[in-house]
Amino acid sequence: SNLITLLSYGVNIHHRTQNNFTILHAAVFNNNLKFVRALINNKADTDTFTGDVALSPLFLSIIEQRLEVASYL
Repeated sequence: SNLITLLSYGVNIHHRTQNNFTILHAAVFNNNLKFVRALINNKADTDTFTGDVALSPLFLSIIEQRLEVASYL
């Protein structure tokens, strides 16, 4: 996949958006379990929090009802 290619080129998986979301947060929000697994396998930080609201990837998955992703996290 494109994510695997980017990871092989050393993309910064800890990069944050303007809202302090990481790539892992985006994968969780989009309910993309394949990307969540790939990111975690490449050492994405599962304990990172967003900005003002302080959402971890796990808490975001619960709020957004991404249950399969939540159980993986």
